[in-house]
Amino acid sequence: MRVVLDTNVLVSAAITPGGPAWRIVELWREGAFTLVMSEWILAELERVLGSTKIQRIRPKSLAKMGAFIEEIRSASLMIALDRTPDLVLSDSNDLPVVATAQNGAAAFLVTGDAALLEMKQFEGTFFVGVSEFVTLMEVEREHAAIRSRAQFAGDCDE
Repeated sequence: MRVVLDTNVLVSAAITPGGPAWRIVELWREGAFTLVMSEWILAELERVLGSTKIQRIRPKSLAKMGAFIEEIRSASLMIALDRTPDLVLSDSNDLPVVATAQNGAAAFLVTGDAALLEMKQFEGTFFVGVSEFVTLMEVEREHAAIRSRAQFAGDCDE
C-alpha cells in the first residue's frame, strides 16, 4: 500500500519521538506500507526542520533531523510531480502534497491539515489524520494475524 505523509506529519514525528506521528514512521520502517515522497515535500521538511522555531524546540538535533530526511529520501518511493491536480485549495502549498499522492498512486495521504481532511479524498486517495491512520494500520495488522492463524490452523487440519 502506498502512503504519502504530509510535511506536518513528518515534522511532528521528528520533534516528538514516541508520539502518534512517530508511530507511523515506525510502521513504515517495519515495512507496513510504501512511503511515497517528492522532492517538494522533502525540501519543505528540510526548511521547516531547519527553522529557528524548531531549533528552539529541539536544539542540538539538526544532524539527527538531516539523517531523518536522508533516510526518507533513500528508503521511500521518490516520484516526480508530472501532473498537478485540477483543484483549488485555500493553501497553494497543499497542491504539491496532493500532487505527490496523485502522481504516486497513493491509497492514503496522512495529514494534520484541516482543509485537506475536510476533502476526505481526491482521485482515489483518502485523506486521513494521524490517529485514524495509526488505528487503520493496527486493525489491519490484527486482521492479518487472525488470517495467518486461521490459515495455520487449516493447514494443521489437513
